[in-house]
Parts: sequence; C-alpha cells; structure tokens
Amino acid sequence: MQEYIVASFLSKPRNKTFKKSAWPLHVTILGIFKSDLSQYDIEIVLEKICKKTKPLILQGETRSIFGIDNNIPVTELQHKDALHELHSDLLATLEESIHLRTPQFTAQNYRPHVTDQSHTEMVKRGETISIRTLSLVQLEGELRHILSTFTMSLNFLY
Repeated sequence: MQEYIVASFLSKPRNKTFKKSAWPLHVTILGIFKSDLSQYDIEIVLEKICKKTKPLILQGETRSIFGIDNNIPVTELQHKDALHELHSDLLATLEESIHLRTPQFTAQNYRPHVTDQSHTEMVKRGETISIRTLSLVQLEGELRHILSTFTMSLNFLY
C-alpha cells in the first residue's frame, strides 16, 4: 500500500517531486495514511470535496513547537472551524478505507498549522493565508510526489 498525505500548498510548488526535508509551505489537511483505495478513487473524493468547499482565508495565530521530540517549529492557525470541517469531511469520507499513521492527531485532536521550512520561510503571527486547493501527495522513501491538485470551487471566501 502507498502512503499519502492531503495538503494545501500556500503557493504553487516549483516542482511536483521534492525531498522529504524540502516541503513547500503547506497546511496538512489529512496526515499520513495508507489506503486500500486506488489513487483514482482518492482523487474522486478530493474532487467532490473541493466542488462543495469554499476557499478559506486564515491567519497565523500562535507560534508553537510540535513533534514527538518537540523540535518542529510551527504557526498554528486562527479561524479553525472551517478548516476542522474540511478535515472532518475528508476523514469521514475516507475513514473506512484508510489506515492513519498518527490517528491521535486527527478528528478532535487536529491542530491546523503551517510547519516552518527554514528560519525565513514560515507563516508569521497575524499573517493571512488562503487555502484554495487540496493536493494528494505520495510519500516514497525520502521523496514526496504531488500526484494531483484540486481547486475549491465555491465562489466566495469565509
């Protein structure tokens, strides 16, 4: 089984393949999972969710440290209700067909954030970001492959 993640990139990534250590800035919508579904079936789910979802405007809220070793700097996001709804919708739709690597960070424990990618590439407190797409990303050893991206298509912003 392949491993995937569903993310929303804050800007269009330069390359569709990148190293594990070189993620473009993004918000993880659904963490690492394996699935019995085909890539195509997962993409159908993402497309359907995007068709009924409004783009989201959010702000950086709190600087925090995440990770098992408490060594990953992040910015948690404000206006989380709509993002939690998106996460929950995706989780509910796929739940029976996926195996989450870290289920303890989903559902009510989902904490929307943007992980710093360097000392200069981060979302600052108060900075506005938009969530307009969902991308299916395949994890393959040290590489990450953006397989597909779907644009949220309802006409107005939260």
